[in-house]
Amino acid sequence: NDSWRRAVGLLSLERWSDDLAPTPGMTVRRWIRRPGGPIVGIGYKSPGTSVPMLAAVNGQVTAWVAEIPAIDPLVSRSEEKLVTLSDRAAIALYTPPSPARPRLTALALDTGARLWDRELGVTGSFTPTGLVTTDELVVLATWTGLHAFALADGAERFVIGQR
Repeated sequence: NDSWRRAVGLLSLERWSDDLAPTPGMTVRRWIRRPGGPIVGIGYKSPGTSVPMLAAVNGQVTAWVAEIPAIDPLVSRSEEKLVTLSDRAAIALYTPPSPARPRLTALALDTGARLWDRELGVTGSFTPTGLVTTDELVVLATWTGLHAFALADGAERFVIGQR
């Protein structure tokens, strides 16, 4: 299917495909996958509120559907470009309402179970621009810095630039 395209180590499908399972309780805005891995949908709860959600499908079977936010899901926000996949997890950045700080969360690719969720220690202006994984790290790029976290547990590893 030529509608898949490369995006930061992921394949992305921006149009719905009849070959993919329906995702009950969710509207999918984009499908992503790592080569050889499960297909993950990024979207929001539907019908009802606009809670950010992820879902994994295997062909015509929906493996799981889960909310991205671990706290304040009804009022938290997430962007499609700030979701990435490792071999074991779907990782997403979300923002609860102020004064809470942005958070990173990881969901198991096989079950959708939450593996970890952490508040980011950011101060001042925070404009995220990208999220990628390596074998051991989750790397978040912002306008003013680069933040690295352990893929296994979300622990902060280092910050380059402004925190």
